[in-house]
Amino acid sequence: MTIRTMVEFGFALALFVMGATQATFSQVSVLTPPACNAQIESITVRGPTTYAPLKPGASERAIEIRLADAQSCTLTLALKTASGRTSLSGPGGTLDYRLLNGRGLLVDSDRIVRAETFLTDKNDNTELLIIRASIPAGQLVPPGSYRDTLMVQVLTDNRVLDQGDIALEANVLAQAKIGFAAHRLGHFSSRNKVIDFGSLETGEIGEAKIYVLSNSGYTLEFKSAHQGRMRRLGPTPSFVPYKAKLNGRVLDLSQDVTYKPRGDVRQPRPDPFHLSVQIGDTSRSFAGHYRDIITATVFLID
Repeated sequence: MTIRTMVEFGFALALFVMGATQATFSQVSVLTPPACNAQIESITVRGPTTYAPLKPGASERAIEIRLADAQSCTLTLALKTASGRTSLSGPGGTLDYRLLNGRGLLVDSDRIVRAETFLTDKNDNTELLIIRASIPAGQLVPPGSYRDTLMVQVLTDNRVLDQGDIALEANVLAQAKIGFAAHRLGHFSSRNKVIDFGSLETGEIGEAKIYVLSNSGYTLEFKSAHQGRMRRLGPTPSFVPYKAKLNGRVLDLSQDVTYKPRGDVRQPRPDPFHLSVQIGDTSRSFAGHYRDIITATVFLID
C-alpha cells in the first residue's frame, strides 16, 4: 500500500585629529579639532515582513541607520530594546531574534546592545550603518503580528548626540509539515512511503508513524483511492479489504475521514500518530498485485 502525503495550507578606534601646524620664529600654534555633532538622519528597516517558521534558514532584515553631519570623530552606536531582550512580542508569546553587525558577528543582547565603534571620515559628512536583525527558523509560535521597539543612540565619549526609535515587526504565517516513518512492525519503506505486505495474508498488520509539525491548530483528512480496499492491478477487478486505525481509532475509509488531534499540537517535537493497517479476508481474491493509496492532508485552522 502506498501512502502519499499532501500538505495544504522575520574597535574602538581612537582618533586624534590634529590641524595643520603653523610654525614661526616666535610661536607654535595647534588647531583644535572640530566638535563631533553627528545626528540621525533616518532609520529604515528593509527586508521581508513575514516569518515562515518551517522555512529553512533565518529570516533577515537590514536596519539602515544614516547619519548626517558625521564629521571626523569616533562614534559609538548603542541599541536598546523596549523589553530588555531581543524578542518580538505577539499573540502567542515571544519570537526571538539576533542582532548582527556589518561583519555578521553577533552583537551583545543585554539592555544596551553595543555595535562596534566606528570612525567617520566622509567628504559629504554622511555615514550609512547597517545592523541586521535575524530571526532563526523553527520557532513554532502561533500565527499573528509580533513587534519590538529598538532605540538607536549615537554617542561620542559617552555623550548622547542623537537618538531615534524604530519598530521591528514580523507577521508569522500559519504552516504545517507532514512526514512518515517506520513503526515497530515491518513492511514500511520510509524512502518510498509504502507499506509493502509482500505476500498478502489475512490478518497481517503493517504500521507507520505520521509526524505533523505545525504552529497552528489543524485537522487531518484521510482519503482512500479505493474506499478502504486494495485493488488488483490489471484488467480483471478484484479487491482485498483492510482495516485502518489511527491511534487506535478506526478510520472508515469507505469515505473521507477527518481526524482532529487533542491537546496543544504546537510542539517542537510532537508525538507521532500511529497508523496501522490490517489485511482482511483474502480467500476470495484473485492472485495478483494489489494496491491502494491513502492521502493524508493537513488543514490548518485557527
